[in-house]
This record gives sequence, structure tokens and C-alpha cells, in this order.
Amino acid sequence: MSSLHPESPSGEFPPGVADAVNPDMSEVVGSHDLLLVTLDTLRYDVAAELAAAGCIPNLARHLPGGVWEKRHAPGSFTYASHQAIFAGFLPTPAAPGPHPRLFAARFAGSETTAARTFVFDTPDLLSGLAAAGYRTVCIGGVGFFNRQAPLGSVLPGCSRRRTGSRSSASRRGPPSSRR
Repeated sequence: MSSLHPESPSGEFPPGVADAVNPDMSEVVGSHDLLLVTLDTLRYDVAAELAAAGCIPNLARHLPGGVWEKRHAPGSFTYASHQAIFAGFLPTPAAPGPHPRLFAARFAGSETTAARTFVFDTPDLLSGLAAAGYRTVCIGGVGFFNRQAPLGSVLPGCSRRRTGSRSSASRRGPPSSRR
């Protein structure tokens, strides 16, 4: 695995950047609880305006610097984006350049897997997290998550627990408590 940070001659993330913006997910996974939240059809301009106006303080406090970062979705509609996200392809910064991933399925030729990437040997991120000891739960509110048809069962099917038309991921407690 090689790091791909474009601003560093060594190819590694610069000090501080890796910790604040691009955490070492190979160390985070297994030691922290995780929550993956997707906001479908959220427009950057509207979200940025609401954060700047102080209208979403509870959400904004979890954003780096309290502001949204413009990113490109990994797919052009809900299902494709979620399939990609569940495979470890999160939205990437809008700026050009290679963007190391936080999560990646192991496969030959990956150009965005870095030293700080959590690499999993399963077909999707949720089963990769389950293999690392996490309990995964899928809660969704659109037809792709409602399990009323075979297509609506694919994405929730990645989780160990599926609750109707709802979907999230939590761990069974610190690794020390699972012994």
C-alpha cells in the first residue's frame, strides 16, 4: 500500500492533516464506535448556507471547522452512490488529485488505498466491519432500503441487523470487553 497525498513529497499525509481530516482508519477501526450517515440528495450550496447561518448547529459541530467540504458523490443516484459507499468509495473532494480512501476492499491495482486506509477482505464495508467485531444496523427511508422487493433488500442485506425500512453501525463495546 502506498499513500497518495499530493501535497507531500514522501507520499504520506502531512502532520496534522492526517489526524484531523484523514484519520488513520486502520487504527480507528476496532478501537472506536463508528456511525455512517448518508444524506441523500443534500446539495452542497444549501448545506453550506445553512451551516454558515447557524441553522444546523448540532450537525455543524461535527464538521471539520464547522463547514461543509465540496465533494463528488461516487454515483449519480441513490442506489449507485450507496453501493459505492458500502464498497468503501466515499465521496471525494472536488479538488483534482488522488484522494486516499478511508475504507477499501482489498483488490489488486487499487490506486487509492493508502497506509491509513482500513482494508477489508470482504465484499463490502459493512461485512468488513462485522468481521472486525462491529454490529452493523441498516436504517433507510427510501425504496432501496425498505425490503419490500428484492432490490430493496440488497443494501440492508449488507448489515447483520435490518430493521424494516431503517439502516447504522455500532460496535459491541471496546475490544477488551469482547473477550
